Amino acid sequence: MSSLDDTITVATRDTWSIERTYFLAAGTAPLDIAVVSPVTAYFTPRDGTQLMRLDLPSGEVTPAADLSVFADADGIPDLGMMAVHEGQFFVQIRRVNFELPGAFEPPAYLAVVDAATGDLMDVDEETPEIQAIELLG
Repeated sequence: MSSLDDTITVATRDTWSIERTYFLAAGTAPLDIAVVSPVTAYFTPRDGTQLMRLDLPSGEVTPAADLSVFADADGIPDLGMMAVHEGQFFVQIRRVNFELPGAFEPPAYLAVVDAATGDLMDVDEETPEIQAIELLG
């Protein structure tokens, strides 16, 4: 994956030879990818507010979960790394704001996304709106 040239490259596990390269729209700047099935992956764009879905056979990219609800004052949630676990995956919401001392606007979050649908999941059903896991520290 290269955020400099807006590509995602697939390599073989054994020999690290390149199997395929996906060319993304200019300025996409992918940061991390989560492969959730043989045909579907999701990636986080550097300055995006939405998680992006990549159809692996066709190379088609479509928007998935809108994570703008977790943005800081600059309007960007600063999506980061992801981890897949039991049909869900977790997206790091870093909330970096360079207008603030220390460039961080607490709290940071882990958004929970349904791997099958790409929909944002609510982690606290008793509270209105959709919540993420709030990180401490």
